[in-house]
Amino acid sequence: MFRKGSQPVRFARLGSSTIKPQVYVVDDTPPPGEGLFPGTGWEAEDFEYDFGTDENTVGSPGDAGYDAKCVAKWNCVQRQWVGKSITLGIVAFHINGIDHVSFALNNGTAVEVSSVEYNATTSTYEYLVTVDLSRLSYSSGTFRIDAIVVPSTAGEPRKMEAMFQYKGASRPTVYVATDGDDATGDGSSGSPYQTIWGAVQGYASSIGGTTGSPAAIDGLTLLLAEGSYEYNGLGNVNGVNTESWLTIARSPGAAKANTKLVTPKSQSGRVAVDWVHLQDLTVDQTQNTQTIKEAGSSPTDGRKIWIDNCDMNGPGAIATTPEEFELARQTRPVLFNYFVQSFVTDTVVTGYGDGLLVVDYVRGCQVNLTLGDLWSYTHCIVNCSSVDCGDAAFGASGTHRDYLQFGNNQSEPTYIDNILVYNWSVTDSDGQCIYGMGTDVFYSNCAFVNCFTENTTAAKGWWARPTNHLLFWHFSHDSNFNFADIVDEDGNALWTNVDFRGCVFKRANYNAATRGAPPEGWDNNFHDMHYESVGNSSTTWNFGNNVEGNVTTGDLGDDFYDDAKLEDRVSPKVVIDDVAGNLRGSVPTIGAYESQPS
Repeated sequence: MFRKGSQPVRFARLGSSTIKPQVYVVDDTPPPGEGLFPGTGWEAEDFEYDFGTDENTVGSPGDAGYDAKCVAKWNCVQRQWVGKSITLGIVAFHINGIDHVSFALNNGTAVEVSSVEYNATTSTYEYLVTVDLSRLSYSSGTFRIDAIVVPSTAGEPRKMEAMFQYKGASRPTVYVATDGDDATGDGSSGSPYQTIWGAVQGYASSIGGTTGSPAAIDGLTLLLAEGSYEYNGLGNVNGVNTESWLTIARSPGAAKANTKLVTPKSQSGRVAVDWVHLQDLTVDQTQNTQTIKEAGSSPTDGRKIWIDNCDMNGPGAIATTPEEFELARQTRPVLFNYFVQSFVTDTVVTGYGDGLLVVDYVRGCQVNLTLGDLWSYTHCIVNCSSVDCGDAAFGASGTHRDYLQFGNNQSEPTYIDNILVYNWSVTDSDGQCIYGMGTDVFYSNCAFVNCFTENTTAAKGWWARPTNHLLFWHFSHDSNFNFADIVDEDGNALWTNVDFRGCVFKRANYNAATRGAPPEGWDNNFHDMHYESVGNSSTTWNFGNNVEGNVTTGDLGDDFYDDAKLEDRVSPKVVIDDVAGNLRGSVPTIGAYESQPS
């Protein structure tokens, strides 16, 4: 990954009486979570933790940002098997900054965290909390963390969906090898099962599970010896997991490149349990167009998938001819829309028709050598990148690629809330940058922070639907960024709480000839911008052009971060690091990079 390691450093937000993003300084506060103690637990499935006054909207009606809700995502995967402790966190932004995040364990007393800290597990600065499992009275079982993100000065808090994790002791483990035997094996290292489905079935049966009365297999880990294994089931198994993942991983000493999951050529791969975690494997789909999904044509109740630290290789990874690239065009790594929830972490995806589309949470991933859309319809992207997704790499031309598309043409209004894209880059590629469109689609609370996208053909970026609370902070794009639908037919603003700050574009264009002049004061939403050129006309409006001291200009060049005016600076600081994970200076640069990348 392009992320660079760093020693943990704490930062605290400084308050602001005006509409400003958060500002950070070094702080010596104790580690978060030291005061996090469990409460009496919860009983009802619809239990809601009461955060008291934290749930009240901050400020007064009419205050700038009052009707903007915090953009926030958990930066971790739920239902992990935890032995002693777990540190997890939330990434959050607001046009007025974040005042604090409150966390509570098992209905216990809430603890405020008002600073971000570097999380070495995720390579991200987050609002962190550590859960010490020795404080839980039970030896195994699910625990729950509730959280609420509270803005500074004015705005609406965001109460997070509860985060569930699992406290367990020793995990059940069985071994699988290509020369094993599903009929006679017992899952030990000396007598392994032969197939994935056989191993799940065999273990569940060994602890009393039947089809009519499945046994609990929460936390079960299958350790695969080197070889190729079909990711495919033969029907329902005698086990069920409802509290933690079934993990399929390589055995100690087995090489990742030689421990492969393959999808069958006749049908898409599936394993009929609710929580499947693929870890530290090679997923080899180079020889066919089948993919990983669940049965049917719509999401299957309860099915979730987590792909972690895997190499996923599609037909394009080895293609050399137009016919082979055409095969790649038809392939996706996973049909994530068939799952109720999906998570992908620290995984490299190469050579598919589309990349990581419709995923609930993506962190630390690369999507490379991909012909179609790269990250579209994925609403949480953290520390991710793409490279070499251009037409020339596929021996093709005239294809249409969106790096990151949202919205769709709907038969009825669709409301999309809480999009977070943080530390994301696309290089050496062709396609449209951000594409926020869709008929009857309305957006709210969207943050694009530390983003860097370049094109080998001047493709544009678009945001063209009514939006409340839109943040573009330190976004670099080497072409025009276009806007539409910011006013209605009477000239009233359809966008509110908008903040473009420290960005680099060729131009920020709005078609005034067909859509009417932008609302009065719209230039004030653009701060410390760098454009290749500026200038308004009767047909095109370049935002930021009329704000004195707000705009710098200069040729972006072929290697545009080299010419992105790194000497130009932003005030105040709104982001703690840059797209490469480097800490920003006290007065940071304009653009995604704090310094030229090596």
